[in-house]
Amino acid sequence: VLTTPMFTFTVNSTGDQDDSYGGDNICDTTGSPGPPPVPYSGLCTLRAAINQAQSSAGADTIVFSLPAGSTITPGSTYAFPGVDGPATSILGTVDATGPLVELNLSNVRPPYLEVYGPNNVIRGLAINRAQENGIQIDTYGANTGNNFIEGNRLGTDRTGTLNRGNGWHGIVTEVPNNT
Repeated sequence: VLTTPMFTFTVNSTGDQDDSYGGDNICDTTGSPGPPPVPYSGLCTLRAAINQAQSSAGADTIVFSLPAGSTITPGSTYAFPGVDGPATSILGTVDATGPLVELNLSNVRPPYLEVYGPNNVIRGLAINRAQENGIQIDTYGANTGNNFIEGNRLGTDRTGTLNRGNGWHGIVTEVPNNT
């Protein structure tokens, strides 16, 4: 269930940089750290978008504006920040027919894409090559379930034809009432 977002963050870089100033509701990796106004580059990575969504009090949406066939390969050995919602939507594609954004997690230590808040949506990603689980729904924080993981390709490439398996599972959930 998608919720009307307070903020929409658009990932337009396959890089792995953190947001330069969390909590300003502007996803940007190269602006000078410090309170706005500062010069912004307009570059937003998935890591920076999740950071901004974490610091926002309400529902947020993360969308992608990347060239077709783009793969995000985190260079950091650290996992993405946890999706703690409530109601953060990561939309690699808006419907089941669109191109998927591929996350190659071979360089990252677990957990990889971790959800520990309620009412989140993760849709339209090809998540592969994780050492353990591609997506993990955890019991940290106030996770009461009602998360929707849909239309993803786990352990394959974005076309679904090449085996690029995750080490353990595509999805692991430790919380009931998720779809």
